[in-house]
Amino acid sequence: MPLTREQIEQAVRIHVEAESISDMVALRETLRPDVDYRLMTPRYDSDPTPHGRFTGADTYIDMWDSLHEVFESYAIHLERLTADVENQCAWLTIRADAVPYAEWRGLPAGKPITWWSAAICSFDDDGAMTAEEVFGSMPPTLAGYDRMKEHLREEGPT
Repeated sequence: MPLTREQIEQAVRIHVEAESISDMVALRETLRPDVDYRLMTPRYDSDPTPHGRFTGADTYIDMWDSLHEVFESYAIHLERLTADVENQCAWLTIRADAVPYAEWRGLPAGKPITWWSAAICSFDDDGAMTAEEVFGSMPPTLAGYDRMKEHLREEGPT
């Protein structure tokens, strides 16, 4: 049976809370094992391996573990949430407040950074996330930019 609006909203809140408090056990429980994750980052169309797409709960958790190696805190604040019952998904905007352990991309250690991003999260009938598409998150956007530079080096002179 499809999820109700309230069930979709609750699934999103539980997922975002697990991310925000860095509870990887609870986060894994919100995901289908074959969750599809797409980080919408800058890319060249000619790049056969652009940054930003993977499948699987293990890889999803690994991504968060990597973020926690860079940031001593990474709090997610849900700012807007719109459930789409017909498509069994939700559109959300978040604010991320992160504090890097060490200098990160020229930014000082210990100084809080804030950015805003958006996501579309899709769910199965049991409330497990089947897919997430993320737009505008600072770490993956910068990683996509880095991949673009790497791709240019791989292509050689133009």
